[in-house]
Amino acid sequence: MALAVAVYSNSERIDLAGTEIRTGNLRTSRKSCVRGSMPNVLVDSGPLAALFNRRDHHHQRSLDYFRRNGDELKCHTTWEVVSEVMYLLDFSAEAQASFLDWIFDGSEQGLMKVASLAPEDLPGLAQLIRKYSDRPMDMADASLVWLANKTGITDIITVDRADFSVYRTNRRKAFRNVF
Repeated sequence: MALAVAVYSNSERIDLAGTEIRTGNLRTSRKSCVRGSMPNVLVDSGPLAALFNRRDHHHQRSLDYFRRNGDELKCHTTWEVVSEVMYLLDFSAEAQASFLDWIFDGSEQGLMKVASLAPEDLPGLAQLIRKYSDRPMDMADASLVWLANKTGITDIITVDRADFSVYRTNRRKAFRNVF
């Protein structure tokens, strides 16, 4: 079973199957990240925010990507990325709430994993932020590099090509943008 994604835009929601659903109605389609022996992939804030905002210039690309590949991925992200998406969706409480519902549904179904940092992880993140101070690296990006170090996953869905082409894991492994 796949995870439904409803995309908010101008008082309507659109699922990944392309069906328009008026705000307030239930989602009717299921599509996105699925469980099984699928490839693990990290997910950055840009494509997630774009899914829930039709006005985002990456919206169509994100929608097309998840339509085409969603049934083949196991998605992993962090609460820092979730927080950044909430900030990017601050134009609409409905978009924010739909995004949180989507994350909850995916987590409950084991389709989307959201990792939590612990206090003992903070010195490592501070070190990363200092290392990439010329970029500069934000907390969401640092948390994804931390997650890559923890899980070994280096395939990533991101619109942030410039930064993730520079970032490396502790083992000097490069990220591969699959978006």
